[in-house]
Amino acid sequence: MASQRCIGSASLQAPGQSLPTAVTIVTVTLNAAGLLGGDYEADIHFVSNDPQTPDLALNVLMHVTGAPVITVDWAESDGFPERG
Repeated sequence: MASQRCIGSASLQAPGQSLPTAVTIVTVTLNAAGLLGGDYEADIHFVSNDPQTPDLALNVLMHVTGAPVITVDWAESDGFPERG
């Protein structure tokens, strides 16, 4: 189940051009830094001069498990809680 939020940061690594019958490997790296926990979805579009598929959309889903950031400031003058 994907939400409508977009993936924050993605990078692609691929050669600039391919031969007509060649296989091209594209590496996609997703970065979840700064994202809250949840599901993210976006489309990556591969645009070409191919008359049959001039715009190929590849749907990408990413699940981020959030980690809480908790900071506690405790003054020694406030005392310490008793351990149970």
